[in-house]
Amino acid sequence: SAGKAYTRPFYCSLEDLSNLKGCTKKLKVKHPAMDPVTGISAEMEKIYRIRVKPGWKQGTKVKYNGQEGFPPITFVLKEKPHSFLKRQGDDLIWQCRITASQAEKGAKLTIPLPSAESVSVSTQDRAPIENGDTITIAGKGMPIKGGPDRGDLIIKFLVASSAPNGGDRQQQ
Repeated sequence: SAGKAYTRPFYCSLEDLSNLKGCTKKLKVKHPAMDPVTGISAEMEKIYRIRVKPGWKQGTKVKYNGQEGFPPITFVLKEKPHSFLKRQGDDLIWQCRITASQAEKGAKLTIPLPSAESVSVSTQDRAPIENGDTITIAGKGMPIKGGPDRGDLIIKFLVASSAPNGGDRQQQ
């Protein structure tokens, strides 16, 4: 028998999951297997190639049956954290920190997306921006599995406090 089933994580960035062509992850697995000729047990290596489809979500499972002395294995997708975007379903959330003056006057923002495009937004027509305000840009989130639609990009504004003692004082 090929032994018990195994579960292993594999990691994808939002960039990987935004790629409309998908991407391939190569995962090397080592397993003690018996050589059918010599009867000697040795560590064998096998490379599994996972074709990741656009829009896959954390927790997506890819199952392989036992083969060539390797047990059945299930790979489970884990999302690598992005430096400033958070994924929520098919949407991307950006917590945008702005100063009190930017909130008052409006600001021009350019957001690089994991799909390698950028989105430009001006808040000048919406000023003043309040802490917690959001702007939703339709169709700029993650690819929706099965395509061609995408989720939304949601910008949540955090307005820096303008209190003289508050906020990001540097320690001397």
